[in-house]
Amino acid sequence: MRLKTRLLFLGAIPIAALPLGRDMRPVVVIGDSMSPTYHSGQVLWMRRFHAGMPLQTGDIVVFRHDGEVAIKRVMAMPGADLPRFRFRGGTYLMEDDVPPNLYACIERLQARGIVVRDDVSVPDGCLYAVGDNRNASLDSRDFGPVALEEVMGVIPKATARPRGRLLALAR
Repeated sequence: MRLKTRLLFLGAIPIAALPLGRDMRPVVVIGDSMSPTYHSGQVLWMRRFHAGMPLQTGDIVVFRHDGEVAIKRVMAMPGADLPRFRFRGGTYLMEDDVPPNLYACIERLQARGIVVRDDVSVPDGCLYAVGDNRNASLDSRDFGPVALEEVMGVIPKATARPRGRLLALAR
């Protein structure tokens, strides 16, 4: 069963007093869909997302989906074509999830009609986001592209781990 990695916002912390500025916000990861990069209970800094802020493939974003907050890695930007395979029963597998030694097996399954190549194009105003732990992640492979309006923030590449009182709140 794949799980969403959710985030818990530490709203009791006075953000204006943090040395990183008002656009940074501490968040706590809940779940294992981003492991080994991030682990459940880990506190991260999130930079608030705003229109015009540059995003690229590989960035880690925080977004809303179905009333929850999730953290995932951007796999594709608007307009990108993603190769994927659809199995009977509706299960999807991204092409880059197929180990090279199993690709011949996928091709044989395609020839028998068990697997269909079903590429997806990311619409304008959206991105495709997946968890680093793909076997335990509920992500764009399940619910489709994420609208940019739902993106709340970006985890900076060199995220400093919060210290002191913040860690005490996260325990």
